[in-house]
Amino acid sequence: MGEMGEMGKVEEVARAIAKRNGDEYDNIPLDKADWKSANGMFGGIFRDLNQPTQVDYDEMARAAIEAMRVPTEAMIDAGTAARWQSAVRDANSIREIWNAGIDAALKE
Repeated sequence: MGEMGEMGKVEEVARAIAKRNGDEYDNIPLDKADWKSANGMFGGIFRDLNQPTQVDYDEMARAAIEAMRVPTEAMIDAGTAARWQSAVRDANSIREIWNAGIDAALKE
């Protein structure tokens, strides 16, 4: 977790991927060494050595976030439209532009 207990974006995305995969992030091993030291028992169940670990989910999250670095034309168009709809140039307008781009990417 980030400063003052705040979750970082990588962890947030990793948790979302784990949840979508039917996993509970807090009930999975950190890595293979953690699995071995706990004899595979996590969250009251035995986890197979080949199931994803927190490190695996974190790597998936980093890959997903990295893939979002370069916007598509649809994302740029949506962000540009949101920018012109907001007369105020502050943190909220930046959020609107960002969200418009992400929404466009999810529609592709």
